[in-house]
Amino acid sequence: HPGYVCMCGFQMYELFCALFLEPSLRGRNNEMLAHHIMAFTLSVLGMTYSYAYYYSPFFMGIIELSSVPLVTVDFFKDFKQLRPKYPLINEVGRTAFAILFVFFRILYWPIVTLQFWQDSMHELSDIAAGDSAIPLGCVLTFLVSNLLLTAMQAYWGSLVVKALAQKLLGDESHKDA
Repeated sequence: HPGYVCMCGFQMYELFCALFLEPSLRGRNNEMLAHHIMAFTLSVLGMTYSYAYYYSPFFMGIIELSSVPLVTVDFFKDFKQLRPKYPLINEVGRTAFAILFVFFRILYWPIVTLQFWQDSMHELSDIAAGDSAIPLGCVLTFLVSNLLLTAMQAYWGSLVVKALAQKLLGDESHKDA
């Protein structure tokens, strides 16, 4: 599936950068490194065993729409001196990121995740009955990773919602988040 192929390549790039070029890409507690390792592993397993193809456009594509304006957010974090010169671009990027993140990763993610778990439970039943060629370890890796990635989305989402609330209340400290 093209989603797995693209995500595999992207995560290889992210892992290389985080491990060898820019340690800050690992996250404060290596959470981004764990995220990249899980996404890479799921991409490889999905390609190898043709598992969860139906979900790859969402988990390996649609949710990444929030990453497009995140580039602007990260740019202005790295080049703070440009914030006063381009305040509208900075704010539009931050707002677009927050809206897309909340919609896709906080509101829509649980809906897709629920269906993914229901389908995975059926797959586990098929494996137990000997009616599936998908290895048990593949399905379990997807399920455990989904739990961990869901927890990450919830944590990051809480930070995004906090920054949105600060913005709506006129608290300028959200610009440093």
